[in-house]
This record gives sequence, structure tokens and C-alpha cells, in this order.
Amino acid sequence: MLQKIIGSIILIISLQSCSTYSSEELNNFDSEINKYIKDNKLELIKSNSGLYYNILEKGKGDFIQLTDSVSFKYEGKLLSGEIFDKQTKPITFNVKDLIAGWKEIMLKLKPGAKVFLIVPPHLGYGTHDLDDIPASSSLVFNMEIIDVQ
Repeated sequence: MLQKIIGSIILIISLQSCSTYSSEELNNFDSEINKYIKDNKLELIKSNSGLYYNILEKGKGDFIQLTDSVSFKYEGKLLSGEIFDKQTKPITFNVKDLIAGWKEIMLKLKPGAKVFLIVPPHLGYGTHDLDDIPASSSLVFNMEIIDVQ
């Protein structure tokens, strides 16, 4: 399974959200996310890019930089609640190589931070249909930063 995940992540890195969406599509994604937030009684911050997040634990030390390598654990779900990936052992990536939504949130975090985020399609995998993630999916993540180098 780990090999499958690593392969997917490499594909993701190469794709880097290379699709674009119309204003109407972006508004539809935002409406779906807002329904999820309301249905689950969540309080999240929305960034200018459309990323929704709540930093649950701030962590300590310096903020993560684009040039850092970060080890983290996470669980990823679709808005339906279906889990598509869960990393209970830390994985390590260069921040600059992550999908746009992860990259954006990483720059707001410190080592030891925990965050809940919802990544809309244009900040995630875009129109690319991956094994367990349908094209144009908004994604829900719980993430914990383990180490930063």
C-alpha cells in the first residue's frame, strides 16, 4: 500500500493542480464545502485561495518554510466521509513539492502543529482522476507535523 501511495504522491507532485476551473465551478465547490462545514458544525478559516482550515495545535518553533522538508502524518477523506488515505507513520516531503493546498497550510504551521483542512479541487488534484480520488474532489485532511528540517 505504501508503494501505491508513494506512486500517487509522485504523480501528484508532477501534476501540481494544472487544471483551471470556471468561476461557476469554483462557486459550486465552495457551496459543497460550506454545506459540509454546516452539516458538521465546523468553524474554519477560509484563505483567499479558497482553502479552509483550523489550526488545532499551534506547535512550537519557527514557521515551516517553502525550502523545508517536513515529516507528517495525516488522514484524507472525501466530503462523503470515505477515507482514501491514512498515514499513521510519518512521511517526509519537500514543502515545495506538495499539492497547492498542503503547501499553503504548511507555511502557516510550526513543528508539532495539528490542523484540520478542506482542500478544494483547484488546490488539490484538479481534474485528475486518481485511484481512490475522483476528479474534481474537495478533500478533508487531519494532519500532524512531526518534524521539520
